[in-house]
Amino acid sequence: MVTPLHGDERELFTGAASYYAKYRPWYPEEMFVFLRSYFGLNGTGQLLDLGCGTGQVLLPLASDFEEMVGIDIEPDMLVEAKKEAKKRGIRNVRWMQGKAEELISKAGTFKLITAATSLHWMDQPKVLSDAYAVCEKNGGIALIQNPTSGWTQTERG
Repeated sequence: MVTPLHGDERELFTGAASYYAKYRPWYPEEMFVFLRSYFGLNGTGQLLDLGCGTGQVLLPLASDFEEMVGIDIEPDMLVEAKKEAKKRGIRNVRWMQGKAEELISKAGTFKLITAATSLHWMDQPKVLSDAYAVCEKNGGIALIQNPTSGWTQTERG
């Protein structure tokens, strides 16, 4: 199990948000097609994206939900995500800055909860337990991991 972030480690992504927004590849459309089909997304309900970063998962799903909530510990990531949401005309997102471990229980109930290449930074047992508690009966949790490096697009070993 990965140890949750403590102390100065929280500053790991400080100053990186503009680079994420500019250079980090978005997830493939096929992933979103799968999520829509598997979870029966139809423009209703709520999405919770844990460690949402600059919005690579929740923004492409905007039309699939009534409301979305993006949580990230790094304020600059949310600044970049808000810019992209505004650019796309997306208005159904509520942003929460802070640790997922402290905010999930305050965020609402959700049809789908996602964590894309972010769960390893969190207290996994607590986050998953809290996520399960706020997930609707017929909803789900999608843990998304890109099999290639987000920066080089080469296979990881």
